[in-house]
Amino acid sequence: MKRFVLKQKKAAAEASKVAGAQQQSTIAASAAAFESPDAEAIKSVPTSEKDMDNCALLTLAALNVTDARIELLKRHIMSVDEVSYEEAEQTFEKIEQANRKGLFAHTIPYKLGIGASLIAAFASFPLCFHEPTVQYFNLNFVTADIPEAKDLETALEVGSWAWNW
Repeated sequence: MKRFVLKQKKAAAEASKVAGAQQQSTIAASAAAFESPDAEAIKSVPTSEKDMDNCALLTLAALNVTDARIELLKRHIMSVDEVSYEEAEQTFEKIEQANRKGLFAHTIPYKLGIGASLIAAFASFPLCFHEPTVQYFNLNFVTADIPEAKDLETALEVGSWAWNW
């Protein structure tokens, strides 16, 4: 039993030596990786989507980067239609124009909703704090009891009365 324990200790010591050596080599490699880049390395860095390889584009497209998705579509057009990049760009522009056709008509409900909410927001101030407007609204729509004149001297008092409806 003693021999078995000694063998395990010896194996553990050797494994830790190997791990320590590997860790030191990893640290040295990491230090080498953080050296300042040279001019050639800087020139090879892609500056636009056109310069990127397909793997980088797929990664960016998966992260919802629109320009990367556009570039992938252009490359797909090149592949399927077997055309040059310039012709693929023209095809993409046609697709983009067709895609935007009718966009205004489809967004009218949203624009009307935003406009109506803005009108309602700005109309709420005089309907709450402007005494003549509140009196008119009360007379024609609410018919609540009108407080004494001394309770309607300021806009905040008018607002307090209007909010009590």
